[in-house]
Amino acid sequence: MKQVYLIGTGTNGTGALTADAAAAISRSTLLIGAARMLEPYRSADVETICAYQPEEIADALRKSEATYISILFSGDCGFFSGAKKLLPSLSEYNTTVFPGISSLVSLAAKCGISYENTKQISLHGHDASIAIHVHTNAQCFFLLGGKVTAAEVCKCLCNYGLADITVHIGSDLGYPNEQIMHGKAHDFITCTLPKLTVMITVNPAYLRYIPSAVPDGD
Repeated sequence: MKQVYLIGTGTNGTGALTADAAAAISRSTLLIGAARMLEPYRSADVETICAYQPEEIADALRKSEATYISILFSGDCGFFSGAKKLLPSLSEYNTTVFPGISSLVSLAAKCGISYENTKQISLHGHDASIAIHVHTNAQCFFLLGGKVTAAEVCKCLCNYGLADITVHIGSDLGYPNEQIMHGKAHDFITCTLPKLTVMITVNPAYLRYIPSAVPDGD
């Protein structure tokens, strides 16, 4: 039976790998993942297949004669990862999941803040209310990408009276061109950053309860 490893590669593909994940990759004769995940292994003596849709990966597994196969995901397999949709289709294989360092964990560490009470919201190909999450949580983490940029999030916060909320922004985490920025929401309404950008908002004055009525003054 084929042994399939689902591997969270962390923030930069190799430097953030756990020792167990690196060992699993070294045992594999086939690596599957998006182009950015496969790039560090292009010169290695191992077959690679560029695929990231669950259907494409499942099809590649069925056709492959390899015994040990690693499927590479960015960040952590349990944090807004494609592994969630892929796992149900792997029942016919021996499957092991190796966690990685997520972008939330990485950004929080670089900012010197804890994250256990952080509300986690993906805006990567998804729609979600931004202001209400920030208004009702002490900390929020936003996974950005696609049409939603850090500037758009900050504009939204400013439009809803949250211009002075503290924000921590990280782009291209773990890569040589990594940027970490700190400030208020109004400081970043015109910023231009890469797609690989994430954000943590900090709101000490967050709403601790849902009011039963709206005050006349509001």
